[in-house]
Formats: sequence, C-alpha cells, structure tokens
Amino acid sequence: MNQFILVSISIVVFTLIFDNIKNKSNFPKYIMIPLIVAILTKYIVGDFDSGYIWTFSDGLYWIYIFLLSYIILLGFSQFK
Repeated sequence: MNQFILVSISIVVFTLIFDNIKNKSNFPKYIMIPLIVAILTKYIVGDFDSGYIWTFSDGLYWIYIFLLSYIILLGFSQFK
C-alpha cells in the first residue's frame, strides 16, 4: 500500500510540474504529459511488484498512471 501512495503522489506532483511548463511540441498536452509522467514514475518510483516479468498488476499500473494524470489535467484546465 505504501508503494501505491508513493506512485500516486509522484503522479500528482509530476503532472502539476509539467502542466506549468509551456508545451512547444506538436502534440497536445493531454498526450505528452501523461506519457512523460508515466516514464518518470516508472523510472524513479518503480511499479507495484518486483521482478522483470509482466503481470496483470503492471497493466493496471500503466492504466492508473495515464488515467490519473489525464484526470488531473482535465480538472486543472477548468481553473485556467
């Protein structure tokens, strides 16, 4: 459960940081930011299980990262 909380906090922090940086790419921020957040979270925090074998929880992990980051972006775009 501690890993879940750590992943959730890192998703929120990374999403809010990258949302404040001007997007100069040709891709919408709703695609780029969740992708960058997913890669950074996987690299820095890791995932829910250990080992190098893909499991069902890995799929849930990636879906959770992309959805949470996307929802945060949608929520904060209402306030800008």
